[in-house]
Parts: sequence; structure tokens; C-alpha cells
Amino acid sequence: MIVKVVNKNQKEEKIRLVFPNILANRLDIRRNENYELLEVIDNNTTVYIPFYINNNRCFLSVYMMPISKKIFNGVVNFIKKEYKIFDFHVGQSLNDYKNSYNQVHWLLKLPESIEEYESLFTKKSLYNRRRELKLLEQNFNIEFCYFDRSELNKELISLFLQWKQEKGNCYREYNIDYILSNRLYLTDAYALKLNNKIVAIILYSTVDNKTLYCENMAFDEQYAKYQVGNILFYYSIKMFINRKFLEIYLGGGNYKYKENCKAIKQKTRSGNFSAITLKDKIFNIIKYPNKKIIYFLGLKVTINKPENRTIVERE
Repeated sequence: MIVKVVNKNQKEEKIRLVFPNILANRLDIRRNENYELLEVIDNNTTVYIPFYINNNRCFLSVYMMPISKKIFNGVVNFIKKEYKIFDFHVGQSLNDYKNSYNQVHWLLKLPESIEEYESLFTKKSLYNRRRELKLLEQNFNIEFCYFDRSELNKELISLFLQWKQEKGNCYREYNIDYILSNRLYLTDAYALKLNNKIVAIILYSTVDNKTLYCENMAFDEQYAKYQVGNILFYYSIKMFINRKFLEIYLGGGNYKYKENCKAIKQKTRSGNFSAITLKDKIFNIIKYPNKKIIYFLGLKVTINKPENRTIVERE
């Protein structure tokens, strides 16, 4: 297996080859040039894994990446060796590593028809959903809008980011012009208009016209009582059924609407973990004989013997 850092001049092109190519794995959207990209070649398989290092911790962008345990461990060992980093963070990885913890992830399998999908719900659930839509129609002129990749515009993305920013979401770091450029694989968007005003937006990405990744949903809080987010969400599901998609990955979190739409739970791994081994500790002692390194409660305490100074670095 070969692991190497992609040359700076090639990062912009090769990060488009990250799979799944969605916002969670695209560090170039959030961090501009402040990230690195690994190219991993194992037999006939080549994968690209973005990461960045902050406060002695490596953040690996491996969201739902279908990579082998061998590749995952190879990446961890490469970063340990080249960057002298032993503390890692992953978000919803398919690979297990020591102290990372189980985190739920949702997958919605799409049936062949809307009728088949609605047969999964109780009569009461269907009635309540239709009542919510009817209430909306009584108070507003409503319109559902679809935007493909070429139709995404600044108004739509600006509204989406604004609503996310108002909730203190990390989307505040995203660059609108970059999202609208052809460098980001954002393929489908649905919006709900009330009296010609956009009040809810949901973004998706797909790479094969079979599988979708729900990037996220946002809505105007002024209209929250009308359940505009749920109404748009179910509308988009029906449209994807008509378009013959097979499944939608809905992300993580214990959100009721994900369970209510008949998505199934999948286990992924998230959290911080220490990749330091006994071999690493022995190496540090041999490599740095003038220092005594103690690991205690997640802290690495380095004592410089000659000067009798103590430096504490958080792992």
C-alpha cells in the first residue's frame, strides 16, 4: 500500500475524486487551503482522504467512506509517522478504532412507487401529513420548486446558509461562490415557496443516479409552525421515487423526522481516539532520551530532564 500527500498544485483537482463527494468530506469548502489530501493506492484501488491538524489533533474526513480497515489503519499510521500526531477525530466513519463510539446513521430505502411508500404509514400519519399541507394551502399560495446543478443560484444558497448561521451552525464557514462553482458536487435542490417567497430548502448530492446523500435542510423559523421543513422533505422523497432512485443517506443524529420517514438505523463510528501504542511510547523514550513522557487522563506530559521544565500537550 502506498500513502502520500497530494501535491499542493493538484489538490484542487484531486479533491473532487473524494467519495462520497459531499460537503462533509470537502474540506476545501470550509478550510480553503488549510487542509491536506492523502492519496492511498492499495492494489487496484485508489482513494483520496482529506484531513487537517489543529491543536495536536488530526481531523479525518472519512464520512461514510467505504474504505477497508487496512486502508484506514494505513492512513492513521502514515499521519502518526509523518506528523507525529497520535490524537484523531472521525465523524461517522465506517471503520472502528478503539475509543470511537457508535453513532446512528440513517438510510432510507426507496420503493418502486409512491403508493408502496405510503403503504408503510398508518392512516393517522398520512391524514396528519395531508392536513398539514391543506392548512398551508388555506393560508398561502404554495409552490414546490426543483433546481438541478446548473440552476443553483446565489439567492438559494445564501438563504440556506443564512438560516444555518442563525442557528450557530458551522455552515458559517462556507463560501457561496465556491459552492456555486463547478468544483463542488451538489446536484439537486428542492425549495418550498409561500406567496412566492422561499421558506424551506433541502440540498442533495448524487454520484450515480441511484444513491442520494441528503446534505442538509434549512427553513425560515417564522414558518416553523406550518411544518414547512417536513412538508418539503416528504415532497422531495416522492419526487426521487418518481425518478427511480433507490436510497437516500440521511446523515446522523436522533432526529424524529428521520425515524418517522421509515429510514433504518445504521451504525457508524464517531469521536476522538488515541492511536498511540506501546511501541510508540518506547520509540519516544529511545528517540528523546532527555525527556520523560507520561500519559495520564488523556494528557501527554513531557518533562525535559536537564532544564526540569514540564510541558503539557493535550492529546
